[in-house]
Amino acid sequence: VDLAMRRFFSELRYAEPGTEVFKSIRAGLTTILTQRGCASFAADETFWDDIGRGRPIIRIHDRLARWLADRGLDAAAARELTLVVALNPRDVDARLRLALLLMRMGKADAARKRLEEAKALSPQDTEIEAQMAILEKAAGEGNAARVASLAFWETRLARIGSNPKPGK
Repeated sequence: VDLAMRRFFSELRYAEPGTEVFKSIRAGLTTILTQRGCASFAADETFWDDIGRGRPIIRIHDRLARWLADRGLDAAAARELTLVVALNPRDVDARLRLALLLMRMGKADAARKRLEEAKALSPQDTEIEAQMAILEKAAGEGNAARVASLAFWETRLARIGSNPKPGK
């Protein structure tokens, strides 16, 4: 986990709710979450309760993302993976899974961004390059290429721990 996140989680867990220290820590974490595209989680009191209780937030949301993706709920799974990436910015696997879900949802630009982020974190990973090439081909050829590549995406998602059904 990102060191800043680990510090915030630890300090928030031991701060007395309602105190200035608690509010300050929560404000700092809210700023980070908002900057990383997860403002909706910052507004969720259950999220804060889970942190305060010391629950493994990243693992919980990662498992939830896999469960949602397995049931074809790509948008909800992508939302959970966005949080996982925000909380653990060095997680290449989560970025890859998020990119693949975004591609399935027809969001090629967002998928490309996540693949580029993964590539920056793991420049030697040839699989990321292969995913980028497939994405570019699919984007260049339009819907036909996207439909033709669904079998590949299904295989890839199954290999990394998720196998969502094709979206409608």
